Parts: sequence; structure tokens; C-alpha cells
Amino acid sequence: MNKDRKYSFELFNNFPDMYFLLSEDGEILQMNSVAENTLQGTKDVEHYSEIFDLIELCDRNEVQKLFKKTLEEKKVGQYQTRFFINRRLIDVSLTFTFPFPTKNENSIAVIAVARDITEEKQKEVDLLRFHNIAEGSVNPVLITDITGKMIYVNPAFTKITGYTNEELLGKNPRMFGSGKYGRKFW
Repeated sequence: MNKDRKYSFELFNNFPDMYFLLSEDGEILQMNSVAENTLQGTKDVEHYSEIFDLIELCDRNEVQKLFKKTLEEKKVGQYQTRFFINRRLIDVSLTFTFPFPTKNENSIAVIAVARDITEEKQKEVDLLRFHNIAEGSVNPVLITDITGKMIYVNPAFTKITGYTNEELLGKNPRMFGSGKYGRKFW
């Protein structure tokens, strides 16, 4: 294996996440095309000279502490935060790699990977809303998995049936069958 092989930061242009090459001060030295496209259209790209300039203000100190800890302990650091770009918030999972020496060997660099998790966060919010609606409903709600086993019942369902969650979950709703309805009904 050739250990002298050097790679350009352009290698990261083929990845779907934002990649930043950072100095030990957090200064953005290079970024991949995804990061450039995300920042494109900003009125003052130079305003984002450090990775911390992208971080939502309320998380900035925590991310700076994590970055410093990454440098000191030489360990990967990860944090969920939001980038504030073009007056818009982007939920990201931010990972700092362990530091490595630069070409001149007198300084170190870190690669930061920012994965856009905005859609996942929105799904979490939607799921939480559904959960709150189902839990607060006066109507009984029963959800089964693909095999017909109950995986969720709301409080109204347990109140009406008199069974506890523990007695219902994992069971088939056929347990309520009176024989009045056929197998297809259940």
C-alpha cells in the first residue's frame, strides 16, 4: 500500500453530507461542494469564516466546548444542533473527527461532518404529535403490527376493555371475538 498518497479535499464532493476542513481554531479552511451549495446565496459568505459562525447562537458555546474537547482528548465528538444560514435553521448532526497534522506538521486540522437531519427531526415531531393525539383521545385506539399482534393501545382502549397494556400488547385482537363475527373481521 502506498502511504505517500495524498488526497484532495475534493474527494468529499461525492458524499451527501457537508464536510469542512477546520484549523485548530475552528476556521473553515476548505469545504466540499455540498457545503458550498448550502452556503450559496448567502449575502456574506465571508461571514462564515469559522464553523461556529454557522451554529445557532444558543448552541454555540456547547459546540465550541466539544471542539476543544475533541482537540484535547483526540477523540471524535458529536453534537446535534442547528445551522443558521440565510435566515433559515437546518437541523444537523455535527461530528468532529480526531485531529491530525497538516502538511507543514506545525499545526493540526479537524474534519467536521454536518449531516442534515431536518427531515428526521420533522418526523420525530410528527410522531410525537400523533402520540399525544392518540393518548389524549376519548376514542379507543388500537394499532397492530403486520402479523396482527397489538403493538399500541391508548388509555381509552384499556379503560373500555378493562385490560392493562401488559395484558394486551403482543396479543391478537381476536381475543375480543364473541364468535358473532368471522375470522376476516378480526
